[in-house]
Amino acid sequence: MEIPPRNIVRLEVTFKNVAGEVTEPTATELQYKEPSGTIKTIKSGSLTKISAGIWRYDLLVTESGQYWWAWIGTGTVEACEEGSFMVARKLVA
Repeated sequence: MEIPPRNIVRLEVTFKNVAGEVTEPTATELQYKEPSGTIKTIKSGSLTKISAGIWRYDLLVTESGQYWWAWIGTGTVEACEEGSFMVARKLVA
């Protein structure tokens, strides 16, 4: 399924330690790559913390094509969760 352009995509992550317990990293960031190739990094100050170890970011997608994202946790939890989604081509300019 493709996401229509000019919509918000909600990206969420839950960080867990090696025992599988939800754990807050010392530092959290989200990186995403737009279809044009531009890579952007969002630091924890601009992310929404739901609770310890659970983060969210609402990304407004404006370009058509494949987006790639990676949540990165460091410090108390060393973890990376990656994924992608597709934004449909604009039908009306």
